[in-house]
Amino acid sequence: MNKTVEKGISDIAGCLTDPIVVFPGGWGDTLPDWLKTAITLERMIGNMKALKGEEPTGTDAEACAYLMTVSLTQPMDSDWTQIYLYVAGKGYDKHRTKESGIAMPEDIKIDQLSDYQMQHLDRLKEWIYRQYDHMVQVNTALLPGADAALLRIKNSKKALAVSLDGNSLYSYLDPLAGGKIAVAEACRNLACVGASPVGVTNCLNFGNPEKPEIMWQFERVIKGIAEACRVFNIPVTGGNVSFYNDTEGVSIFPTPLLGIIGVVEDVSRAVSPGFKKEGDTLLLLGENSEELGASEYLKCILNMERGIPPHIDLKEEKRIQEFCLDSISAGWIESAHDVSEGGLAVCLAECSFLSKKMIGFEVDIDDDIRLDALLFGEGQSRIALTCNKQNLQKIIDLAKKRKIKISIIGTTGGKWMVISHRDKKIINIPVKEAFKTWKQSIPETFRIT
Repeated sequence: MNKTVEKGISDIAGCLTDPIVVFPGGWGDTLPDWLKTAITLERMIGNMKALKGEEPTGTDAEACAYLMTVSLTQPMDSDWTQIYLYVAGKGYDKHRTKESGIAMPEDIKIDQLSDYQMQHLDRLKEWIYRQYDHMVQVNTALLPGADAALLRIKNSKKALAVSLDGNSLYSYLDPLAGGKIAVAEACRNLACVGASPVGVTNCLNFGNPEKPEIMWQFERVIKGIAEACRVFNIPVTGGNVSFYNDTEGVSIFPTPLLGIIGVVEDVSRAVSPGFKKEGDTLLLLGENSEELGASEYLKCILNMERGIPPHIDLKEEKRIQEFCLDSISAGWIESAHDVSEGGLAVCLAECSFLSKKMIGFEVDIDDDIRLDALLFGEGQSRIALTCNKQNLQKIIDLAKKRKIKISIIGTTGGKWMVISHRDKKIINIPVKEAFKTWKQSIPETFRIT
């Protein structure tokens, strides 16, 4: 077993003196009465204090809340529940009090985890979202990595979805397009979890407005935002503007950030980007285009911050989002992820990385466009979907009825990410190998050597 994982188990297990937290209506309600005494997060944090001989840290509390919430909102046989019971069992056996005097029941005791469950355990303390406690008030319905955050509304089937978006390079090269796309992509992210947008706020960041070109950027960005909001019929409820962001006379790129709230009518129908099972059909909503301007590919690979940002047809964008929403509401969609920064190849890779079992895929695309644009172009109004075979024809029929562009591009399965163009393999990488690079990129950037 990986030494890092062993230490992670030990650290978390040491926090769990009273290991089981019962949420009303959750699977914990089926546990025996002896496990239902004083089992709250507050009690557990108190136990941490006694065990450690010092005040528990925010990271200690977060580790407990995270693990409990993801497990207890899942079915009894889910990976996260198995991981929780495994860790909880270790904690209970090690620290159970004399008053209980009873070992953990065999029917809920987990003695060993599979390899991919161990990988999930190693992902408990991710670098970015550990900077802030994303489990505050334990209302989080989708964990970090989804296209939008999803928060439960207590005593209701509904949920609130939140998305933040903005692309400073788009806005620098074409402020009008940057404003439009910031709104459209935030709404697209909401659609990918099954939420309809209802309101907008913003934070508009610019350089010195006394420079004519900066005020021109500001005016054009606002015009783009307003145009998109009218198409999506969503009000701007407020926001703020930050000017004079200059260093030694050089202004920042115009950076409009849009925060858009959406509503999911039935949280049980919400979907996430990770592939759910092998053998599902991979679909692409929208169509690929030969657009590389302002892309991450040009910026990161060719060191070029130039070109024309991708074109967006706001009315077509709205139609595609509404199709995605209706398909999710009907229960036909297994996963959904928007194609944005990094293009189609990055979108599909993220779907594998965010899959609970790190499921791979095999895709063959027939578009007559240059390969770098096909893989990494950031053409708008595209969403990667998966569905099972039983629902495939329903989705195709609805797309034909509404004249929505949709294509079958491949299937999920295996442990490799394979992208072919007209039967010729272009990308053929193990999911684990690519995931390791993806996972470590930000912490490695900030590593102090």
